Amino acid sequence: MKKVYTDEEICRVLQDLTSPESIRLHDRTDNWFSRYNGFLHDPHNTAKYVRGLRNTLKLEADENLLGKTVLDVGSGFGMACVVMHLLGAERVEGIDTFVPMVETTQSYSSARPELRDINFQKGLSYDLPFADGTFDIILNFEALSHFVNQEQSVAEATRVLKKGGKYVIADDNNGANARIVRENREIWERFENGPPGEIHGHDAKLPYVESREQILREAFPELSDGDAKDLALNTAYMRKQDVIDAGERFLREGVKPASRFQADRCPVEPHAGQMMENLIDPRELDKTLMALGCKCETVAYFGGDGVGGIVKLGNRMLNALVPKELLIQQSAGFKIHATRVA
Repeated sequence: MKKVYTDEEICRVLQDLTSPESIRLHDRTDNWFSRYNGFLHDPHNTAKYVRGLRNTLKLEADENLLGKTVLDVGSGFGMACVVMHLLGAERVEGIDTFVPMVETTQSYSSARPELRDINFQKGLSYDLPFADGTFDIILNFEALSHFVNQEQSVAEATRVLKKGGKYVIADDNNGANARIVRENREIWERFENGPPGEIHGHDAKLPYVESREQILREAFPELSDGDAKDLALNTAYMRKQDVIDAGERFLREGVKPASRFQADRCPVEPHAGQMMENLIDPRELDKTLMALGCKCETVAYFGGDGVGGIVKLGNRMLNALVPKELLIQQSAGFKIHATRVA
């Protein structure tokens, strides 16, 4: 029987993986690994993370994942995959579209014997390379808001979920909350057009429009300044290869695309091909999942799963006592536990 690690043992593995030495050895993302996961080297933070993931999955302290097949779509640096694998899951797959993140996870997992069975790969959330009904558990943990094709991604996840399987979605970009909508649109504007700097807890760097202009100038040095800038403005929502294809068509046929940034639409980072904090209305997502044959439990999330105790209890009591429609409009985050019934 596969070994099930205790939570304390899991915490020690996570602390080792996120030590400065491990990050220097395995990071392929120009310091993103440290920025997003370096906090897990602190034992207090690691314990909160494991506790929060257990609560997100609705796993009690004495429960494990023996015999389960698990897929994390948008796995990022793979910490959730590590925890689920060490909790005894029979098979754990992590899939992400950003190659440097995938290379980072492949590097550290191949270096540790207890993690070598985790399979990390590059892939698209809306075109999953798995057969129908493969997985017992599918997770989108702070990931669905970055997917370019959300509805198709949800349909794909449901397709590869077993009947009776659990699809868990947790996200902090609640499109039912007017404040979150306003703040996200301000974030979108800054990430697309600049200037660089901090905004609502996010660090805007090189504006996406300037990034697309760089792509075009590197691929087509013969472009005039005016054409390069105009093409960059008109290739919003395109990935790097799409931007290059648009430049080739312009040089060949004189045709410019017409894909300009819109203030009410989340932009796309051209190199990673991901959206920057897109909005998700959990009420609409609930309807989509039900149409796909799932039974859903949707809750507003105000925090507390990692802390546990009275904070976690307070979050649960709010969801039990306050009408869901009202509560969803007030929370920044939400969680959906969908069970495939058809």
